[in-house]
Amino acid sequence: MSTHSSIGLVHFDGSVSLNFCHFDGYPSYNGRVLLEFYPTLDKVEKLVALGDLSSLKETVDKCEINRNEPFFDCANYPDLNTVLDLAHIDQCIEYMYLFVESIGQWFLVTRNSRDLVFLTPSLCQE
Repeated sequence: MSTHSSIGLVHFDGSVSLNFCHFDGYPSYNGRVLLEFYPTLDKVEKLVALGDLSSLKETVDKCEINRNEPFFDCANYPDLNTVLDLAHIDQCIEYMYLFVESIGQWFLVTRNSRDLVFLTPSLCQE
């Protein structure tokens, strides 16, 4: 069974670029990998630009792209509220990870929530 997640970037202008990740979306894997290996805007931009992922890895080159149909490029949304609505409505997305460009930090949104929780190493151990 897979744990689906979304990985995105909240831009300075408030718009959001978001992709889907099929496997290992729980904080102890995807959350930990994002914190450890994607701590900068440059790395996050390259990751999100990949589009849908099957699996997140320590480098962009090692990430497994979702080659199954339908494949989606990175989706762009006008604002954070639209993305948070997705987290509330889309029952297959269990975790959403958002890198907020203006502060350079990762946040976690759980299914059926609109709360952005600061992603910390201790949260990734749960």
